Amino acid sequence: MTVAAAIVAGGQGLRMGGIAKGLLQVGAVSIVEAQLRLLLPLFSRVIIVTNDAQAYSHLGVPYHRRVLPVITDLIQRGRLKCSDALMAINASRLPDDLWQAIDPFGRFATNINTPRGFGGRGACR
Repeated sequence: MTVAAAIVAGGQGLRMGGIAKGLLQVGAVSIVEAQLRLLLPLFSRVIIVTNDAQAYSHLGVPYHRRVLPVITDLIQRGRLKCSDALMAINASRLPDDLWQAIDPFGRFATNINTPRGFGGRGACR
């Protein structure tokens, strides 16, 4: 069975002042680049789900919009939890031992919603 990973980067960045969170720098790399470093060794295919393919085209990773309507519908209904989105697209959870071998502190899964929340995240590698 082929298993793919998806990085969801389709927001408008409203809470971040219009800035795409995935492109924020954490240390020497963007958030999306850090996620790719974790996911590419573990999955046969990694895609970026985005409404702005051009912003992520420099990464050389395929992008996909198919789940965007599902996510948009959830947002419009006020269902903003990531767990709701993951259930809606029938996603599976990555076993802890796989990601902990590469990122023992779980930094790849840190949720950052505002510029204030992003402050101090520079320690991530």
